Amino acid sequence: MIQRRRLQLHLAWRVVIGRGRRRAMLLSLFAVPVLLAALSAGSLQWITAGSDQRATSQMGSAQALIIPGNTQPTAEQVTALAKAAGPGIAVTEMVESLEYPLVFDGVTTLVGYKETDWAGGPGGGTVRLLSGALPAKVGEVALTEGLASQRHLRVGDTVASRWSPLDARVTGIVRIPQGHAAKMIVAAPGQAAAWRDPARADEYGTYSSWLVGSSDPQALSTLIGSAGDAGLLVRTRGDIGAGRSLVEREPGVIMIPGVLLVSVGAAAAFSIRMRRLQREFTLLSAIGLDGRWVLATCRLAGVTAAAWGSLVGYVTGTALSMLVRPLLGELVRKDLSPLTLPWERGLALLVLSTLCAVVAVWWPTRLSQRKPVARQVEAPSRDNLSKRAVVAAVAGGLAVAALALSVLMSSRSSSSLLATAGSVGLFLILLSAVPATLRLLAGLATPATATLRISLRNLAREPRRPVAAVAIGIFAVASTTATMVILSSGAQDQRATYVGPRHLGQIEVLLRHTDAVPAISEALAGEFGSKAAIARVNDVSAAPAAQDAVEDHLAATPWRITVTGRTSVGNSGIEYGDRPIGAVDTRQEFQAVTGRPPTDTEWRVIEKGGLLVLHPDYQKDGFATIAAADTDPARPERQIRVNRIAPAAETDATTIGRVGALMSSGTARDLGATVTTTSLMLTPGGIPPADTTARLAKVLEPLGVPVTDVRIERGPSGVVPAKWYLALSLGSVAAAVSIILALSASAQELRPDLRRLFEMGFPPATRRHIIAWQSLTIALLSTICGATAGLAIATSRLLPYHVEIDIPWTQLSAWILGPILLSVVLSPFLAPTGRKLRTDR
Repeated sequence: MIQRRRLQLHLAWRVVIGRGRRRAMLLSLFAVPVLLAALSAGSLQWITAGSDQRATSQMGSAQALIIPGNTQPTAEQVTALAKAAGPGIAVTEMVESLEYPLVFDGVTTLVGYKETDWAGGPGGGTVRLLSGALPAKVGEVALTEGLASQRHLRVGDTVASRWSPLDARVTGIVRIPQGHAAKMIVAAPGQAAAWRDPARADEYGTYSSWLVGSSDPQALSTLIGSAGDAGLLVRTRGDIGAGRSLVEREPGVIMIPGVLLVSVGAAAAFSIRMRRLQREFTLLSAIGLDGRWVLATCRLAGVTAAAWGSLVGYVTGTALSMLVRPLLGELVRKDLSPLTLPWERGLALLVLSTLCAVVAVWWPTRLSQRKPVARQVEAPSRDNLSKRAVVAAVAGGLAVAALALSVLMSSRSSSSLLATAGSVGLFLILLSAVPATLRLLAGLATPATATLRISLRNLAREPRRPVAAVAIGIFAVASTTATMVILSSGAQDQRATYVGPRHLGQIEVLLRHTDAVPAISEALAGEFGSKAAIARVNDVSAAPAAQDAVEDHLAATPWRITVTGRTSVGNSGIEYGDRPIGAVDTRQEFQAVTGRPPTDTEWRVIEKGGLLVLHPDYQKDGFATIAAADTDPARPERQIRVNRIAPAAETDATTIGRVGALMSSGTARDLGATVTTTSLMLTPGGIPPADTTARLAKVLEPLGVPVTDVRIERGPSGVVPAKWYLALSLGSVAAAVSIILALSASAQELRPDLRRLFEMGFPPATRRHIIAWQSLTIALLSTICGATAGLAIATSRLLPYHVEIDIPWTQLSAWILGPILLSVVLSPFLAPTGRKLRTDR
């Protein structure tokens, strides 16, 4: 019994798995996907902040954070809630601003701002001191290393706020753990109040939150309940950790594609090996070995190869991820997560990879006993249409139907299941079409060169070998294509459905404290060129005509168009009530407000003194009602019914967010309103680049307009997060390496045919050309079929969510064609040498 088991292990390792390059290629097909999956998961784990790191970056060592909810809390209110909760509660105020105005070299610069008790409060963990000391009193600040480096400041220098004569001395340089490149100042309690100018209170952007320290969980629960009753929000450390995404919570999810690629590669590799071992199986049957024993030997080889390859791949991938930790820290510019060995994830990956590989090789190993000896010694016949092809065609038809239904169904859960089933069926039908495609190409290769003709006819004569290699390529290309299209389409959909205070790409210059409209317009035109559109934005309000006594032009009470109840626009999900009325006198002003040029009908309504209603709900029975505020706030509003109205041709949620109706300035004045130019809208074309703020500060600051009065509408970034590009990059490497290994395995199984060419006297270049042509054919089939499958999968997942398909052709071409071309270029070097072929005889 022991001898039979040893013989079985020997045959599994030396015959079924093979020797030399055959063994290396087969084991690599198992190891490389697991290696890259482990490298991807490890890298994502290092760059993804843990739940405790996230909580510390927001609240330091505090147990909870009180932030404004439906009401803006005061210090007295929060202190009273803390006292009522119990003696184990301590609260510390933290003042923050995302865009706080400081002055550097005479130009206003917006930086982050954070103020709290750094010495005795729990907020000290939100920053890390690099040099000097943290601020302890008013008049002292610390700078982040990014801001200090950019402005060439060091300990002992001074900084100033935009509207305050008081300077503050730099006492230290700090680092934000989760943002090393952040540009921020940290200050002691009371610094924001010392710098504050009451006339410009809204321009600092500061808000208060409270750090809660608690030694009594029951008291903390009481505080959370009472704060919620008071209209405040309380976030605990657990809440912040629970807000992470699935990949952030468990980076091991990224290993799933690697496990699937192991399954596909296992089936493909063993299919190739089983076809080439038919004569060996014939000999084993001829000497009397039982077919079931041979079958068990083949499956033992599959288990051994899967376990060995997965173990080597995981250990190597995890080790590489640890080695690249310093490089990742420099790339992402933030603290990495603690270095831990994810042994649970590794054990799960090894078990899952082995199980998937065993399931995948179960069917190919049956080739070892399916035919009697008399048929096994025969050369394989041409692959005709068989029952298997018919089954694959039927499955493919069902797959197309499933994908079509997944697009049409309203239930997203059912749609997901149908899309998954359809994707599997589509994979089968694409594979079933490969033999017919190879036969077609072989028939068309008659007038071609000898090497091309030999290559294609060899593939067509025994299509199982290229089909196995194409299967790996299809899976790799399809997964990459589907991922990129889904991510890109999702990002573009966010931009297309974006709702903000301005349309994307617009720059609004608020004219709070100046009337120098012509000078500002001229300065903007000189900086951004004639192609940039500049238009006035006029408000219809109850402000007095003489503006001398008005400190802030934006403080006037606007006239509004009223609506019964609430209204919404499109699928934005935002409900609107009464909206302000705007005044436009040129087509450029109309486009600045609505984001589109007016139609002839719309402009005719405005020119003739009518009211253009931007949403049907703002009119009723042919009338629109205007709520006209009086210059004296003590007097009630007048209700003006207007019958000279017309609906707008179209509108969007961003426009309704600004105004609900438009009229000319003359019409507004005839109704008794005051028209005030409150801002200038600049549309340079496209999303403004990062240096736009500095350019605006250069031309506007000398005219008395601080950069705090500039609003740049960039909207959502529309850029795929860097961690997904990291995963895609590693996925592309996995695709390239897997295809190279599949091509190499295919070339190794081609050795008998190459040996015959060698014995016939063909030069080495011919052998390399044959492998190159076969590699190119397999790569092209993989690309075409994989891209088709990937686009079908992406479409079936996006259309049920009404997301427009956006294909990033440039990135997709680089991510797919690059690895495949690399595979083709390297494949000739995998051809066996003449000496190897000579020793095989």
